[in-house]
Amino acid sequence: MQASPPPGSMLFCTLCCGNVMKGSKHCRACDKCVLHFDHHCKWLNNCVGAKNYQAFFLLVTTVLFQVLAQMTAGAFLLWWSVTKPEVADAVLATSRYPEALHRDVFIAALAVYLFAGAGLCYLVGELFFFHLILIQRGIT
Repeated sequence: MQASPPPGSMLFCTLCCGNVMKGSKHCRACDKCVLHFDHHCKWLNNCVGAKNYQAFFLLVTTVLFQVLAQMTAGAFLLWWSVTKPEVADAVLATSRYPEALHRDVFIAALAVYLFAGAGLCYLVGELFFFHLILIQRGIT
């Protein structure tokens, strides 16, 4: 059995037509009240609040480290294909593709991949550091 909240800690939401905890906010996208509402995340199609903020921040952190790992692997492959052209040509010639992949095409694809990854890293990094500042200031 759940203990009842202390007196004065409940409010009435006219949109939900029910009692909610003090510090709750009504999300118009979900049409429900969320305790310590931070924002409605369109990517997750869910509200981020007191119950799932840690999981949300862990998700953002994991995505940032995954993008950084992908960027590191792409940069290593680019370095490898430029500094060891003979080995790169031999490996690309024996690839699983129907036709041999030329090293110049491989380098161009890696450059596009790294450019897109840099943009993604910037966006996710901004989100990560924004929420880090919010946590530090106790705003969220």
